[in-house]
Amino acid sequence: MKKPVRRATLTLALLALTGLVAFQGWRVWVAHDRLDVAFAPYRADSVDLLRWGDLTEWQQDALILIEDPAFFEHSGVDMATPGAGLTSIPQAITKKLFFEDFQTGFAKIEQSLIAHFVVAPNVSKEDQLTAFLNVVYLGRRDGQAVYGFRNAADVFFGKSVADLEPDEFLRLTGALVAPRTYAPVAGNSASDERLARLQRYVAGDCAPDSNSDVLLEACQ
Repeated sequence: MKKPVRRATLTLALLALTGLVAFQGWRVWVAHDRLDVAFAPYRADSVDLLRWGDLTEWQQDALILIEDPAFFEHSGVDMATPGAGLTSIPQAITKKLFFEDFQTGFAKIEQSLIAHFVVAPNVSKEDQLTAFLNVVYLGRRDGQAVYGFRNAADVFFGKSVADLEPDEFLRLTGALVAPRTYAPVAGNSASDERLARLQRYVAGDCAPDSNSDVLLEACQ
């Protein structure tokens, strides 16, 4: 009786795997079909849109170094670069533009597949970065969710992104990893500590010691 049971179990497992692969393939196809519509707002000429080119060169370099160090080299997913973590910029965009209610687990696989097979090969790096700047969640203020660097610069500092001091820009960028914990508000000691680590990192005085070191423990 044991062999038939093992065969049945194996058959069910293979069927489940086949079904998962087929489902994920279908989801990637759907994402590809929606690609132009999803990215249209970030390619349009809009005065309300913060573009990648609106950032200073220093801001651009700091953002890439902190959020996705190998962004200009990888193809949507990066599981190796020190400090990159498990979510690249293309994956972050994918989460915002292609998921209504993102849940960890299989959704992470789907997110990675869409980032690699749909977003990375079909959307220019500059358009990806422009989308990222405008869709990322940066915390809450007075009970309201704050999305995008332009809104966050105004809400938290009363400035445009171009007028932010380097430390203010680092605080915003540093909040991305955990907006509630590292909210760039006065008196937030967690934000102060995060800023100190980012200052050392951007200055080249330290470096993350692994892919998972997104909090820059090596820069204490």
